[in-house]
Amino acid sequence: MTPSRYLRLTATVLCLAIPQLCLAQNKIPYDVVTATTVLSNVQRQHIDRYLNERVANLLDGTLNEIVQARKDLIEPLTWAGSTEIFHLAYSSAASNRLAPAVNSDQPEVRLNAMIVVNSLNDPGTVFLIQKGLTDPNPAVRYWAGKAVNQITTRSELSEQEQRTLLESLASAMSKETSERVLQRLLVGLVGLNIPEAATELLDGLNSRIDLHAVNPSMPLQAEIDGLRTLFVKTVQANSNGQNIPVPTVRQMALVAYRYLTLSSALLDMDRPSQEAHLHHQNMIKLTDAILRWTAQQMPPQVPQPVTVKNELASQNWQLIRLRAEEWRRVLSLAPFNFGPIDLIVTIPDHS
Repeated sequence: MTPSRYLRLTATVLCLAIPQLCLAQNKIPYDVVTATTVLSNVQRQHIDRYLNERVANLLDGTLNEIVQARKDLIEPLTWAGSTEIFHLAYSSAASNRLAPAVNSDQPEVRLNAMIVVNSLNDPGTVFLIQKGLTDPNPAVRYWAGKAVNQITTRSELSEQEQRTLLESLASAMSKETSERVLQRLLVGLVGLNIPEAATELLDGLNSRIDLHAVNPSMPLQAEIDGLRTLFVKTVQANSNGQNIPVPTVRQMALVAYRYLTLSSALLDMDRPSQEAHLHHQNMIKLTDAILRWTAQQMPPQVPQPVTVKNELASQNWQLIRLRAEEWRRVLSLAPFNFGPIDLIVTIPDHS
């Protein structure tokens, strides 16, 4: 008999002998869920008992039991009246028990465990997420990437914890082949609140331009989401009085210009697939806005080319390519001072 099955059998026997214990396992007492002061040892034991049975089912149950265990593990965080004190205590206790599930040989166990991790509010999940980002199953990697954004939103991570996630995300992004997973990784990078995160994201986006040049029909939605999320976050921070480092502004302008050049050139050559065609149009709209904003941030403000709004509406890709060329001249001069190698975008000749 496996240890987890033994635990479940023991729990069943205890429930028959001591009904109060069974009640505690099935439902965490109301005074624990609604606690407004630090939980006592007895109150924490109620959480532990609840978690132990569910984690045992997650580790060694049938597929239906695994799915139900995942739902049961998440449910207490959604109960009406539950307090932040309870959420923190529950999340900490849960994250301490999920390592075996995240490291399980069974992909369905690892997937459901990572979905649970996505709901927790505890810095201890950082190492669980780190493991999930390297999982061979793309669904697990997807939920691990999503968990990065959730944990950075819910918890105040230390600088070291954020650097740990940054290194893991950067490594995962360089190897990722799934478009949906990549989308989550890029957005996860934006969620980190250390300067290196924006640099890493922009470097990653910049490096992918060459991939899209060679594969014109590759989906572009992940790059659009990552770049848009970073842009919105940066503009909001600037509006709130936060100083945006000049290197970040320059790097955003460079990435925006190169994607504008890439998308307008590919559309003018009629290279992208129907789906990618729309992606490139959206990228043009986004990068035009980014270039205008970055030009306003660089002292002294530089003259801006005319917006591509009308050309985009009429799908005049050739004229948009000329607008991109105007931006190339702007970015090659002060205060941007990019060199020709920085600005080059090579589109292979498929004729």
